[in-house]
Amino acid sequence: MNREERARLQPDLEKLADRPHHSAARARKAFLQLLLKQEGQDRVRDEMNAQALEITAQATQTCIGMFTSADRNSQFVGEVWTRDAALACAVFGRFDPQMAVETFTTILSHAQPSGRLPLRVEYVRHWANYVPPLRWLKRMGIDLITRPEAHAVYNNVRFSIPARDSASALIVSCGELFDHSAEVRKFVEDNWTFLLRSL
Repeated sequence: MNREERARLQPDLEKLADRPHHSAARARKAFLQLLLKQEGQDRVRDEMNAQALEITAQATQTCIGMFTSADRNSQFVGEVWTRDAALACAVFGRFDPQMAVETFTTILSHAQPSGRLPLRVEYVRHWANYVPPLRWLKRMGIDLITRPEAHAVYNNVRFSIPARDSASALIVSCGELFDHSAEVRKFVEDNWTFLLRSL
């Protein structure tokens, strides 16, 4: 039942309030209240979908995919972390399948011939991004943080444990989106052998 039909039934609900003891009237009233509650849920869902689209737009760069943060002041902007991006794509890819395909393509294009996926793909120098003077210089036009070309990092043992579940997260994300998007389906079909090799 669409919103126009629900709006048309609203006067009926108000009329039934005058006949509270009639069993059929009570049943119809309960039914109409349920429909109006559903309309409220639809409104909440629409608002959540709009927020999801906004987050996706903020965290995405065309032809690269989804960064780890939607906050443009974050140290993680300019980096595609394989596990984080894959899990985010499983959710936000329903709203923007092209973004998911671009993210998956970025990750696979930096995989090693053995199938090993990168921990992250950097478009900025990760550790330089944590040095406040370098960030200040970047704001003034002296950019020592941005890399001239993408750089894949496969291991990061100095400060953190390497993500061992990156490949499985990517495959789960592809599986989540497979039935929802022809673009993702084509990506999976074209790269299935390589995706299996990454395991």
